[in-house]
Amino acid sequence: MTNAGSGQLISLSDVTSISDAQALVGHSLLAPVEELPADLGPALDELMGRQVMDRTYGELGRISEIMVGPANDVWVVRQGNKEVLIPAIDEFIDELPAQGVIRVNLPDGLV
Repeated sequence: MTNAGSGQLISLSDVTSISDAQALVGHSLLAPVEELPADLGPALDELMGRQVMDRTYGELGRISEIMVGPANDVWVVRQGNKEVLIPAIDEFIDELPAQGVIRVNLPDGLV
């Protein structure tokens, strides 16, 4: 996961100056999945449907949607009529295995 204000460091072969880079501000960058760095984290489709457990509150539900944001993603976790929005940041995520239950530690007031 990435924290707000940070992200993946990349380099582009044809971008060799600050002015070249500034010309790309506000544009999207697309890359084939196989060219993404291994430490980027799980793909969004690998998170969908995963069970989320909190240290204090227990089972919160399953990830039903992922809202992609500029600073961090937000997981929409649903169980019945209950919905919890979890910012996907290191401070809240205790354990994010490749498969199985995702363990979080949410602050008071978020649930």
